[in-house]
Amino acid sequence: MSESNITDKQILDHLNSKKEDLNQELKKIEVAIAALNGLSSPKAGRAGTTKSIGSKSKGAAKKLPAKEAFDKNDKVDYKIAYALTQLKEANKVEIIEEILKQEPEMDQKRAEGNVAVRLSFLVKNDMIQASRSGRSYIYSLY
Repeated sequence: MSESNITDKQILDHLNSKKEDLNQELKKIEVAIAALNGLSSPKAGRAGTTKSIGSKSKGAAKKLPAKEAFDKNDKVDYKIAYALTQLKEANKVEIIEEILKQEPEMDQKRAEGNVAVRLSFLVKNDMIQASRSGRSYIYSLY
């Protein structure tokens, strides 16, 4: 008879727990699908199904504006904006190549580190878009 003492709260807790487990399993499946799409066709992954990253709305975050002219004295964010304005969408390596094309005297290792950190920050703060393509991300301006 102790089974009849189950409350609605216990049922809801159990169902919410089950829901979380299923959501985690779904995320694993989506990652596997995205990885397989990226492996089967490296460049076609851009047009295929990709998982949107950084889509959490955090209020009125400032979007990174398009930048038509390159200025070597600009912050890294604006150099990234310039590269994305020129390329429309690109992965980290393509962005770094575009920046180094405009500023060849910049140290490549330093540029890679700076760009990687800033891309991560810009995506997390919803200032640029990123979609997963295989093991890398494809970035674009809003």
